[in-house]
Amino acid sequence: MNKEERQRKLETKEDSYYSLRSELSSLQWRLKDLKGYRGGRSSSFKLLNLAINLSLDQVENDYNRYVRRICRRDAEEDVELMQKALNREKVKNAKLEKEIEQAKTSSGLFVDFVRKKLGV
Repeated sequence: MNKEERQRKLETKEDSYYSLRSELSSLQWRLKDLKGYRGGRSSSFKLLNLAINLSLDQVENDYNRYVRRICRRDAEEDVELMQKALNREKVKNAKLEKEIEQAKTSSGLFVDFVRKKLGV
C-alpha cells in the first residue's frame, strides 16, 4: 500500500471515528438533559453516562493508535527509499573509486615507463 492509498484510508477512518464520537457525544448530551428529571438521577443513567465516557475515550485511543500506525508505515517507507538511494550511491561511488585507482596505477606505470625510456 502506498502513501496515497494510506492517506485515503486514513481520511475514511477519520470520518467514521468522527461520526462515532459525535453520536456518542450527542447521546451524552441527551442524558444530561434528562438528569434534571427524576429518572435521570438513577444509577442506571449514571452507569450509562460512565459507559459513554469510557467509549469516547476508547474511540479516541483507537483513532490515535491507527494514526500512529499509518504515520509509522509512511516513515518506514521513506526510510526504505532513502536506504535504497544510499545503497545505489555507495555502489556508484565504489565503482568510481575503483576506476580512479586504476587510472592512478596506469598513469603511474606510464610515468615510470617514460622515465625508463628517457633515462631519468
